Amino acid sequence: VYSRLSSRVDMLYVTKKQAFILVNSIEYFKGSNSTPFSTGYAHFRINFRRQHPVSLETYAQIQYDGVRRMRLRNLLGGGLRFTVADKENVDIHMGTGLMYEQEKWRELEGDPASDFHKILLKTSSYIGLEFDLADHSQFTLWGLHQMGYDRAEDIFRNRYAGEAVLSFHITKRLTWINRFSYFYDVHPIIPINQAYFQLVNGLRIQL
Repeated sequence: VYSRLSSRVDMLYVTKKQAFILVNSIEYFKGSNSTPFSTGYAHFRINFRRQHPVSLETYAQIQYDGVRRMRLRNLLGGGLRFTVADKENVDIHMGTGLMYEQEKWRELEGDPASDFHKILLKTSSYIGLEFDLADHSQFTLWGLHQMGYDRAEDIFRNRYAGEAVLSFHITKRLTWINRFSYFYDVHPIIPINQAYFQLVNGLRIQL
């Protein structure tokens, strides 16, 4: 028997010049013959001069992943955001910048003495695409690449992530979401799977 519970809360506040974005996600996993695990993150981002083709943004994130034995990840970054298209039914944007990342990993499950830290300065670039398929459906696609040089291991650590979302608006405030996510870490910090993916279906309520 396998159980999985998840919750995601997105908040957006927009002014004439700025946009404030807060994304929170928590997931819980439990197998009949395994130890329960949970993952979660909180991501806060500010986009300055949001109506300009080239704008500035800063962000901060805190995250943990019990499945991959990542005890904690803190990151702080910023950069440029480029608006390629911003029309009624099409939105294309991309961004690039730098971020400071601090991680705490547990090499051996259940052994706090095996915990260690990894601190890296990384580049972070992304691209996002959002367009309407019909009057009541929407498709969103985004990709992310992060890279940093690890002096201790003498390697470049590359991380790739992507997500595709198909949304169907049931009412003005209720939306059915189909979400596919993919993650690939070229050089994991500890010996774990390099790649994993998720397929999630659920309802989104806009207050």
